[in-house]
Amino acid sequence: MITSLVAWKVLALATSQEAPNPQEEETPRDFLSAEMPGIAGMPTTLTLQHFVFPMAEPKTSPKHLWKFPFVTAGFVKTSKEGENFSPRFRVFAQSRRVPDPPLMHDDVAQWSTRMFLRLWDYNFARLRIDHSERFRRGVDVYLCFAGDAGGEHLFDVDTFDTDASGNPKRVNTIYIYQVHRIAAPIQLSREIAHEYGHAILPAIGPYEGPEDWANGEVGERLYLQWLRDDLVAGKLSTDDMVHTDVAALNEYLAKNVHPLVVSMGTKGPNRELLGGKSKESFYEYVALTTYVGQILPSRVFGRSLMLTGSQKAMDYEKAIRDAVAEVPSLEITVPAVLKGKSIYLPVGEKAKLAGAKVLSRSNGWAKVQPSAAKIKVTQPES
Repeated sequence: MITSLVAWKVLALATSQEAPNPQEEETPRDFLSAEMPGIAGMPTTLTLQHFVFPMAEPKTSPKHLWKFPFVTAGFVKTSKEGENFSPRFRVFAQSRRVPDPPLMHDDVAQWSTRMFLRLWDYNFARLRIDHSERFRRGVDVYLCFAGDAGGEHLFDVDTFDTDASGNPKRVNTIYIYQVHRIAAPIQLSREIAHEYGHAILPAIGPYEGPEDWANGEVGERLYLQWLRDDLVAGKLSTDDMVHTDVAALNEYLAKNVHPLVVSMGTKGPNRELLGGKSKESFYEYVALTTYVGQILPSRVFGRSLMLTGSQKAMDYEKAIRDAVAEVPSLEITVPAVLKGKSIYLPVGEKAKLAGAKVLSRSNGWAKVQPSAAKIKVTQPES
């Protein structure tokens, strides 16, 4: 069992590293652990381990060279029962709020780690995406006092984390700045979802603005929608989203998601914009991905992300149609905000639809008038 004054190397994110099993023996007072089942459709187990007291040697961040004495680790188990947990997150903090006795409800690092694990579960189970082997399946998160308010993602080289030969390791890093000044849970959940989107989802860009890469805005909208839906369905609690409640999530979605879904659903993709680099092109891609993420089955949507094969939004639009064409039949969900409207669907030129009347077809998209909340799409036999 790992003790509180854990040596840094014990928590190194290596694919061969075995995570301690929290059920092996009684958890010591200074080492707090929580285990949660995955809820996104596969038999996964999520475990976080929260060290109350500082490490013997603080972790130095590869950017800024700031010191982080505290660590919370996130592990996952995806295979049959009895196999080892595998590390996915190291969340470093510059302080701990430690009550007496120490409890699991009093520190932002362990709640952030819990949310990161839930987002990993969505990626793995719904989209069939895992962390890159290039970074040993790991993501390092730094909860910082300083810096400009907001978050940042970097693929980096960490000279303070070396391999057996003493070579610096490549790392996938997230920084959340001025974390102690974040006033509302929705602000922190947005930062976590946004930066995790940058860290994991395929990158489309670069754009002239508002950011170089659009995957952060995409991740923010996808993940917060899924979290809200599972919270309302009783599958999750506010503990899984840094205490963000339904009202705050509903307000976020009404402002940042629903308008994009309505715009893309009723107009279809603008190929000229998708081929550009402007701010308008940036949001056209975000709207397209957000819309498709709501209407397609999650596995088909995940497949579309993987089929893109480039960093071009136009290639992603084709990947959507290719992913749909691969499946003999599927169900498309009509978002509630599009009820009663004619909408565009990426179903190809010859697919048969049940639950909607086809009004027109062009460039692999069909304009339809839905008559049901679920539209069955059947591709012609080849």
